[in-house]
Amino acid sequence: MRTLIHRGKKRRRLHRPFRRCVMCLNVSMAFKPSPLLVNALTGVPLLSECSKKEVRALASEGKVSSKKAGSTIIAEGMKGIAFFLVLDGTVDISREERPLARLMAGDFFGEAALLSDRPRNATAVAVTDVEMFTFTQSAFKTVLLGNAKLAYGVARALATRIDNA
Repeated sequence: MRTLIHRGKKRRRLHRPFRRCVMCLNVSMAFKPSPLLVNALTGVPLLSECSKKEVRALASEGKVSSKKAGSTIIAEGMKGIAFFLVLDGTVDISREERPLARLMAGDFFGEAALLSDRPRNATAVAVTDVEMFTFTQSAFKTVLLGNAKLAYGVARALATRIDNA
């Protein structure tokens, strides 16, 4: 029987239905992402062009994390050390206290600072409890350099954000 990991604690039973708790999608096998996490990531528009094998490799490079409603995920001016892909919940993005966007499951943020090595240009705050898939800067670069489809998707999303700014 597989032992599930939930917020760092081993559990055999889940606190809520399995399909709704992204934190419970990682199984305790070393760096092997669960099929449920891979399926969740495959449903993200940014990753829709990637094969299951590519998404599986991508999933093994990151980790699932969560933030409570009202907490700041990234702050404008901070050094960019991670890229975030929203799996569940809602995140507000603002610049100089001016709202820019409201992100939901499937949306991502934090890529600009990782690509440019500049400080963060916006603040992200969790509106509801949020579960995110997170990449460090080195993992993000490794994944982008190894996957042209994903790099193209990120470039298109950046271009759209620049046009809308």
